[in-house]
Amino acid sequence: METYRFGRGLFISFEGIDGSGKTTQATILRERLARLGRDVLYVREPGGTPIGETIRSELLSGHVSDEKTKLFMFMAARSELVYQVILPALASGRIVIADRFTYSTLVYQGIAVPSMRGLIAKMNMRFTYDIASMADRVTIWIDADPGVASSRSKGDALDPNRIGAVRLREAYRHVVSKDPAVRRIDGDLPVDEVAERIMEAVSPLMSESVPVIG
Repeated sequence: METYRFGRGLFISFEGIDGSGKTTQATILRERLARLGRDVLYVREPGGTPIGETIRSELLSGHVSDEKTKLFMFMAARSELVYQVILPALASGRIVIADRFTYSTLVYQGIAVPSMRGLIAKMNMRFTYDIASMADRVTIWIDADPGVASSRSKGDALDPNRIGAVRLREAYRHVVSKDPAVRRIDGDLPVDEVAERIMEAVSPLMSESVPVIG
């Protein structure tokens, strides 16, 4: 999960391998913040816009086999989502909760197309309109046991078969180890405990920058 402070809003994106529980935790956090009177917007990657949802359907259909094509489709969906949805919401003081963001591309597409890892990093910066440089950031990675995560994965997984969960977990470890702002959350803990740890990480930023509506 990546959390950015942008103006009066917050951007919270959840990261982890398929089955780690990130979508469950994103839903829990959204509902919890809404009950606290916070103005919350939930988006998912790829998706969140008409173009993004079309791209998501195509990627999940299995019709696209070329890994480079997939990479550019992910980036197109992200650019549209950030420009059309995320930036306006953050600028107006809302909390945006995103299921996946830049680390997912670095991990999944970075494994699938190793020769393009440098380009992926540059594209992430360009197509997120440099959100990270404009705001404080904390990244929370939900780290789950690969065996448990694989058993939880659904048909709507980002990549259920092509890349093993063990490789993905190791890739996450490698990528996030370079970021001093990363905070690891143990995804093998009970759901309620994971949710509490996430709330502890998010609460200080909320109290500083995000107003209660009403």
